[in-house]
Amino acid sequence: MEENANLLLKEIALHSGSFEVEEVANFANGIKVTKIKAPAADTTDISMQIEDIHTNFIRNAGFSIKSDVGHAPTLLNAGLTTNFIYKVTGITSEQAEEINAIDTRTKNKDRMAKIAEYGGSVEYYGMNHDGFKRNLIMVDSSMPEIIGNMLLYFYSEDVKDCDKLVEMLGERDPLGYGDAMMYTYKFKKFLCSCALGMKPAKPWDGLDEANGGYIIVKADGEILAYHIYNRNFFEQYLLDNTILERASTSRHEYMSLYEEDGEMFIKMNLQVRFR
Repeated sequence: MEENANLLLKEIALHSGSFEVEEVANFANGIKVTKIKAPAADTTDISMQIEDIHTNFIRNAGFSIKSDVGHAPTLLNAGLTTNFIYKVTGITSEQAEEINAIDTRTKNKDRMAKIAEYGGSVEYYGMNHDGFKRNLIMVDSSMPEIIGNMLLYFYSEDVKDCDKLVEMLGERDPLGYGDAMMYTYKFKKFLCSCALGMKPAKPWDGLDEANGGYIIVKADGEILAYHIYNRNFFEQYLLDNTILERASTSRHEYMSLYEEDGEMFIKMNLQVRFR
């Protein structure tokens, strides 16, 4: 088994896209493994029997697996459901057309810069999907506003590390908490909820689907396991190792100014990826 595992690790590092390793495929068939990927709707990738060495209690627990071998995995995938809406003031229709025509390699940042250059103001307004908004409120009643402000910093100032963005929230205090730790605590809960079961388009009951924890496969093949009992360590790991990422603007229909009922708006998209 170890020989096949090492071979698979080596081949993954050498290839991109889909490929087959005949020796590993034969081994998998021999041990009756016919599926190597859980359905997209499932958070649990593997179920294991865990024995607590302190209590001798044995239970079956589900773990989610993320691999750094190859491309860094996503924690929260982009979609139309993950668009946040912002109200824009101080911009004319003619200026909006000019801003939307910006098509540089860094067009998202450049469009935001042009809005500021024209004296425009951008403020969080709401969310594109009521289901995702409901799920965020399940995590914390202020979570839509927290992430809304974080996205504004991300697209305006090109800061992508989640830990740094949370620091910016604490310094600027857009919700008036008077305590920077409030933002850190709440955002960690959001990341952990994403990791253990919450998805944007699916009504969430607040329960952990991956009720065992998380398994991380590092780029060199080393395996780290974060048990749910060590939740504080796991939450800190997520904060220290995630970034916000720009998804396709055309596919997810965001970062273009538009008018509705005589007012100007723009959408920004949320996607979270491991570093």
